[in-house]
Amino acid sequence: MTSTAARFLAGSFRSFTPSRATFALNRASSRIGAHIRGAQFSAMASFGPEPPPAKKAKENSWDKNGDTFDKVASSAAAERNRQPIADVVVPLLAHLDCGLVVELACGTGRFLTFARDNYPKMDVTGLELSPFYLAEARKNGAYWEKLRRRKQSSPVGLVTETLSRVGGLAKAAGLPVPPVPSARRDDVQDEAGKETLGSCEYVQAQAEKMPFPDASFDAITCVYLLHELPPEARREVAKEAARVLRPGGVLILADSIQLGDRPRMDKNLGRFGDFNEPYYRSYIEEALVEVFGPEGAGLEPWTKDLCSSTKVLSFRKPE
Repeated sequence: MTSTAARFLAGSFRSFTPSRATFALNRASSRIGAHIRGAQFSAMASFGPEPPPAKKAKENSWDKNGDTFDKVASSAAAERNRQPIADVVVPLLAHLDCGLVVELACGTGRFLTFARDNYPKMDVTGLELSPFYLAEARKNGAYWEKLRRRKQSSPVGLVTETLSRVGGLAKAAGLPVPPVPSARRDDVQDEAGKETLGSCEYVQAQAEKMPFPDASFDAITCVYLLHELPPEARREVAKEAARVLRPGGVLILADSIQLGDRPRMDKNLGRFGDFNEPYYRSYIEEALVEVFGPEGAGLEPWTKDLCSSTKVLSFRKPE
């Protein structure tokens, strides 16, 4: 292992407490139509009503049902891994508020909505191989934009809007409803004209063969993709990421911890590979700094953070 890799892998780790980004992420989740189903589902549950049983039985496939993916990803176990996304990944994009960002394997587009909620002027692109996931990502992105552009009210207007909705539910249930005061015209402001949202595009393609020109993006995010890929594909992704990054750009990787990150977990860490994860064991053994760093794709190691069972690494492209 090279000295660069050794120094990087031996870096210290931060311990995390809920940050402003965490709370912003939680607010974003709750605003995007969360349907909480007991303690097992978090605020990242799927948009809209649950599909009828017949539809679920017909489309219960990882490739064809993005809704299934959303519900599994919103389990209590996955909830623990949201914090590093909020505390590390989102803040790393802070200096790129108006930059160009692409997410590799964006899935149903959850992270893109979190990033845009914190940096609404940022132009983003979601890259995904599955057309079914992309369809869900487009829906989620459109839903986020609709909510972002909705009429924002003053505190008085918000209270009035909430009372009106509660009153409508009560009326539908046959309960007596007291009159609800109407908001003054001055209390309600349309913020759509005050905020310009960045663009959001979706592209169906492989992360190993991105259809973008060289030096296209200021930042690349990659959340829980690498452990799904065979070793040779990881190296291709690294080369492509370095190619499409602009000089000075940042690559942010969030994925499972690896052997040595949590020594007490090393004995059982590989067992996750038994759950239809054929490349997980090769992933936890691979030194990512050698794949993405100076001796690999040519990027410079920047930061390393651990939180729960997630590791976040970032690399910069030399100027």
